[in-house]
Amino acid sequence: MKAILTKKPENNNGNYGLVLLCNNSEEIAYHASGSNYWTVLEASHPPYQDIICHENHLYALSDNNSIEVWDLRNGGGRFEKKSDIVFQFPDRSLAKLNSLRDVCTMRFYLVESCGDLLFVVRFIGDYVDWDGTLLSEYDLLTEDCNHPKVCPYRTFLFHVYKMDFKELKWVEMDTLGDCTLFVGGNQSISVSTRCLLNCGKDCIYFSDDCWEKMEEDYLYGGHDMGIYNLSDGSLKPIYEFSLDKIQPPTCWIIPDPAVLES
Repeated sequence: MKAILTKKPENNNGNYGLVLLCNNSEEIAYHASGSNYWTVLEASHPPYQDIICHENHLYALSDNNSIEVWDLRNGGGRFEKKSDIVFQFPDRSLAKLNSLRDVCTMRFYLVESCGDLLFVVRFIGDYVDWDGTLLSEYDLLTEDCNHPKVCPYRTFLFHVYKMDFKELKWVEMDTLGDCTLFVGGNQSISVSTRCLLNCGKDCIYFSDDCWEKMEEDYLYGGHDMGIYNLSDGSLKPIYEFSLDKIQPPTCWIIPDPAVLES
């Protein structure tokens, strides 16, 4: 489940709403401020990976790389679906997935950054050894016993793309400039490193949102968090810890932009 605001309540005289991705990511519902009911939107390509409000429009990203767009400007719970587009999945990410299909999975995020709409692809190794080596299920069986090693899933790579609204395609980005991304279970955002001086430039901070994997094994879950540098591909922990089970998993708490700029 994921909930996002359509606008900032304090800046829009109570004219805002709450969008909810619910029912195992199969449905999108909207609740207007001051209303007594929820409106379930007419969705075409469930389940959904992510939702975001960008320039008075709601974008929903599905598993098949389609994006449905609703116009929010009418308000009052009345939504007009503006477009329903199936994008070609980026060749670079598809090639990487095909080469590692048996040892990794992907998660997708939509992020607004400096007026652009970004598509973030996160690669997570199903089993990763302590030295960062990706393992298959066969590798988990040791030579001297039939008990699997404890090798939690871990993020090892990110790809970032920018929406070209004219050509309706994703354009690969090799740098975030002065921006830093925060992705995870709650709303993903972009912030300027000029506002958060302690954040690494051109980095992606990520928290664990693999809910299905957390429930598979009691030995680990909630632990997959760190900092990925998009320009050089390096990974480092946010802080040193020895736990592979963090319950409940962490999430980002983002200050108000006015606080960041003060």
